[in-house]
Amino acid sequence: MGVDASVTSPQSCSPVAVLMPVFKPHAPYLKAQMQSIKAQLQSKVRLYCIVADHVSAEQISRIASEVGLSVSLIHPDRPLKVTAAIALGLERAVKDGGFDYLAFCDQDDVWLPDKLHQQVQILIEEGAGLTYSDALVVDADNQRVLGRMHALERRPRVPSLLNLALGNIGTGMTMLMTRDFAAALLTVIVADNNEMLHDYQAMVLGVNLEEVFFDERAWVRYRQHDSNQVGLSWGSKLWRKINMIRLSANEGTARRMSESSPDQRVSVKSLLAFLDVPGFWRIWRWFYGKNMRRYFMFREMDEKIRKLGTGVAINGKSINMAQALSAFLSQLLFRRWVRSIKALLLIWLILRYPLRSVKRKKPYV
Repeated sequence: MGVDASVTSPQSCSPVAVLMPVFKPHAPYLKAQMQSIKAQLQSKVRLYCIVADHVSAEQISRIASEVGLSVSLIHPDRPLKVTAAIALGLERAVKDGGFDYLAFCDQDDVWLPDKLHQQVQILIEEGAGLTYSDALVVDADNQRVLGRMHALERRPRVPSLLNLALGNIGTGMTMLMTRDFAAALLTVIVADNNEMLHDYQAMVLGVNLEEVFFDERAWVRYRQHDSNQVGLSWGSKLWRKINMIRLSANEGTARRMSESSPDQRVSVKSLLAFLDVPGFWRIWRWFYGKNMRRYFMFREMDEKIRKLGTGVAINGKSINMAQALSAFLSQLLFRRWVRSIKALLLIWLILRYPLRSVKRKKPYV
């Protein structure tokens, strides 16, 4: 069963497949997201909901019926994490066909009405296979804007291999891709490894094919709440909660953080940030943990591409994972060098300015 939602201009409607993994949803959030999908302008939407928790099918159908939105439910044989759920939905959508573009969607955000239409225009005008945008970070009630996602996370603007080596810079719920790009992603996506999520793998593929365009406008209201599966890259859930309280209490700080544009150049502030004590203790876990796993994820994608024989190509461009591996390793070594300097500076400061014990006054006798 497909979906035809909110068709406002038949002459310019673009058929878009939307993949939404659903895992223990909060009903009001899911309903708001579905309403925003139904309200998309000049887009013919086909919604696929992957029942990732294996139990929410009835709730999804009921909410979709209340909204007046048809939905295709995909039932996995076991509970799935987000990347595996997206891979399953991608396989189903590509098999069904009937779409020109494909979008990823979270269960708890809100799309602006012109999101799909504007992103389709970008892909056409730029000749790209994948586009992603900024997002407005909002509170749990979707009332207060806390800032822009890329500014709050200090993400670089340029989608390059070196920037991707340190982490993902494109978020799935802001992405839109062409049918050919979706088919290429299906051939290389690694579903059973959550060190690199589906959107990260899409960015790696797109950057290698030079098919990515970053839209600085924000088309999604990115809801932050206690049940976020991923959320902003602020570390642990505890630290995310602390930062949410801080930003909510100080809108001026949030506005300044939002208005400051991310820059690839090393600033004095970023150099001083290397001296934070928690970062010192995270050095070895950071280097031998996440980045080593990320490196092997690149290797796994590379092996998958090599097994295809002819490789992956879009518009005559073929992917070169060797280039990605080389860039990743060079950036990894550079960051290790910088982190080593950070550790040495911290040790020098501790030795240079030791903590002095406070002399207590003797009680008067």
